[in-house]
Amino acid sequence: MLHKAYDEIQRKAKNGERPLYRPYDWNREERDKAKKNKVNDWYGQGGYQSVIFVPSTPGSVLQQRYQSEVDRQGLRIRVVEKAGRSIKGMIQRSDPFQIEKCDRQSCMVCQTSGKGSCDKEGVTYSIHRVECTEKGIEKVYYGESSRNAYSRGEEHLDEYRRKTKDSVLWRHCRLDHESEIQNFTMSVTGIYRRDAMLRQVSEAVALGNAKVGTIINTKKEWNYVQLPRVVVDNGEDSD
Repeated sequence: MLHKAYDEIQRKAKNGERPLYRPYDWNREERDKAKKNKVNDWYGQGGYQSVIFVPSTPGSVLQQRYQSEVDRQGLRIRVVEKAGRSIKGMIQRSDPFQIEKCDRQSCMVCQTSGKGSCDKEGVTYSIHRVECTEKGIEKVYYGESSRNAYSRGEEHLDEYRRKTKDSVLWRHCRLDHESEIQNFTMSVTGIYRRDAMLRQVSEAVALGNAKVGTIINTKKEWNYVQLPRVVVDNGEDSD
């Protein structure tokens, strides 16, 4: 493979297409333009007009099923599998001295003994009623936000304390606990930073996999993100 690449370089040098030892400023403008186009339009090879990313799975099963369904619909969209996490990424901690819990009284994650980082942006999260959890009764709210869990949790607490009609926590107390104030705990379930699509899909998967009767989200949130479903050979549905 390396010999073929070198032979091609020699051929271009012999034909005057490019020098063997290329100076830095040789065709600088054209090379920069080609590099920029390669970065922005790399997925266009094959006539594709757009691209979507899916999580990696063994044998690229999910990517293949998505691509098959996209092609069946006649869409010129390329489905690309995200790279999995490296062993180094899983065991390495960039800041070993990072404070696990903050001391802000309005932090719904840290002050309720929830799990996860309250300062990372682009998160999915869950909110449980403490007493329900202790009794083995699963009552949970699933949500997602482009901001961090501290900011989103502060909004939940503010709406809850003011007993607004938009507060899903107050709605749960009013309908299931005769309007008695309850205790809730909030945990971060995923961090997706700038990947809004994957964040919303993760929330939809959590809602879709939840047991009947355990969700305290409003019904309009259940259909917020519709996931395409692919029918496989055995007749079962797969996300």
